[in-house]
Amino acid sequence: MNITRLLAAASLLVLGAACSDSGGSAGNNGFLNNGANNGANNGPNNGANNGPNNGANNGANNGGAVRKLVSDGLMGNLPVDNRVIDPEFTASDFDTGFLRYWYGVQRRGGEVFGARVNTWYSKLTPTRTNALRLRAEDLIEDPTIYGFVKTGPAQHEATVWIGRNADATDVEQAAVRVAILGFNPNNDEVRTAFDFTRVEGSRTELDGRVWHQYEGGWRSFLAGWSYFEIHDTGREDLYVAGPVVRDLAGDNKPGAPVETSRAWTPRENAQISYLDRLRRERHGVRPTRPTIPRPPR
Repeated sequence: MNITRLLAAASLLVLGAACSDSGGSAGNNGFLNNGANNGANNGPNNGANNGPNNGANNGANNGGAVRKLVSDGLMGNLPVDNRVIDPEFTASDFDTGFLRYWYGVQRRGGEVFGARVNTWYSKLTPTRTNALRLRAEDLIEDPTIYGFVKTGPAQHEATVWIGRNADATDVEQAAVRVAILGFNPNNDEVRTAFDFTRVEGSRTELDGRVWHQYEGGWRSFLAGWSYFEIHDTGREDLYVAGPVVRDLAGDNKPGAPVETSRAWTPRENAQISYLDRLRRERHGVRPTRPTIPRPPR
């Protein structure tokens, strides 16, 4: 009997709760009606109103679109078949932190010593790649930048972009000289250099910097490793971007730059000798002391 009464009371409570107007209808209406109305009405309205209005307002208030998508290659505008080693200036020694394939040097009197260079991480260059930066505040004498190039028997063409700050005295880069230094494959005592020329009409200004392109070419066989050289007597901030050396098919390709060869200067000989010693020291390569055999007793 007690169980029957409890079940009946429970049924009345559930029925009363289902039929009550003290909150059940409002709760149901709030969920069902408002959900349907908000979903149907507010969705389109918000989409229609907020899309054009907020987009227009943001565009008007912020001076244009918030973001702009641009295409960018893995190596900027540089070719894949580039013979220059580390043309984006990112490879460095873990122990020292110095760049592995690019060096800055200065010469004072008869001595050669280093000039600090570092990687300028930016896409605001003509080739959309990083640049090598040399700051005037780190200079004592005229600096020279050297980089490694893997050359061979083919005809070659080469280009590079050199930048100055737009307010520099030597903004047109009259003090800059660019060349490739190489070795004769039959006689390593014969050292040949090929000078570049500045490309007319290449002047490009980006983000407060003025860039000029230099080009060169040669048909001579340069054995093994050669050197990309940028020499500067202006002693102002200097940027180097997009060094490229490529093979050309055929010996008489139309439009190929005419080579201008010369012997290395005493400055270049002294600086390359200094770099050779420096590289050996960095990589732990030192001459071993000869072992003199003892005569038998």
